[in-house]
Amino acid sequence: MTQAVITRSTDGAQGPSGESWTERFRRDVDRRYVSDDQVDRAARLIDEIARMAVARGMSLEPPSDRLFERAQEAKWPWPHIVVKDGEGFLRSFHVAELSKPGTAPKPRRLSGEPQNGIPMWIAGRSRQFEPTGALSLRVDGDMPRTGQRSMRDTVHSRIEERLGVLFETMADDTRLAREYAEAERRREVTVEQAQRACLVDRLYTALCDEVRAHEELRRQRCYLDEVEQRLRRTDPDRLLVVADDIEMMREHIDKRDPLTGGGVAWCTQPAPTDVDVYEYMRRNRQATAGGRDGGCAGDPYPGAPYPDGMYSSGTYSDDGFPAYGNRPQPHISPTIDDDGFFD
Repeated sequence: MTQAVITRSTDGAQGPSGESWTERFRRDVDRRYVSDDQVDRAARLIDEIARMAVARGMSLEPPSDRLFERAQEAKWPWPHIVVKDGEGFLRSFHVAELSKPGTAPKPRRLSGEPQNGIPMWIAGRSRQFEPTGALSLRVDGDMPRTGQRSMRDTVHSRIEERLGVLFETMADDTRLAREYAEAERRREVTVEQAQRACLVDRLYTALCDEVRAHEELRRQRCYLDEVEQRLRRTDPDRLLVVADDIEMMREHIDKRDPLTGGGVAWCTQPAPTDVDVYEYMRRNRQATAGGRDGGCAGDPYPGAPYPDGMYSSGTYSDDGFPAYGNRPQPHISPTIDDDGFFD
């Protein structure tokens, strides 16, 4: 396991420096993904990434076996430096040299056959590698709802000249993730409130039904009492004939009366399902907001939409970096064959 180089910052805090990553990059021939002529430049690029990350409040993760295992599990290209942003999300940077397009396929070899000292990153390619001197940079991470980012040298500019734009875009990703997390929290609170309100509404409806039933049965008892009293005054013989029927009706009424059963049958309502809650929220939103789907002032269950632009797509500008208009948005770049993915 590689020991991280520790440096002390101006505020006295300690942490790994970019030197631990650049030293590993220079030493690990099998994981360089650049030709010998581009090693120095790639190492400087890694060191500049470390410097810019720290300057923007990020921390550098020390290289470790567990970190590389995590990258493999996430199917990231081999990490040449990994940073952590203020929200705790990891960003893995992978540097690779582009090969000339249209190179010949490599002959098939048996698994485990010696490669005569050829670096693993070249031996693992499906096509011959012909260096071009042009570098590409890919950034992966574990931030939800944010895809990979990539950039490469172009005839107009090199990667080093656009690192600032990349970090600004990453900062925008972090802000969007924070907004999304807050929106999701609000949505969960809204759903929890709606679940409780839906259950309260269901219980209250059942309670009102029982109260109405009890009142109706109470009126029936009063009616039977009046019938009995009237017959006792006016027709005692008739009362003897119907007395059993009157008592039978009283027993029947008692069985139907929710109060004689304890008066808590209304409490046994089943918990509302997700569909019940959704329908409850929809009805209440329409009733309060006049049917506007988006809700308005006074909406008892306002929606918690995802941040604007979370799912925007983008195109590549002339400088080789995804262009999104005035504000960069998450973008999933097409994968590049043989640029360092784990097998």
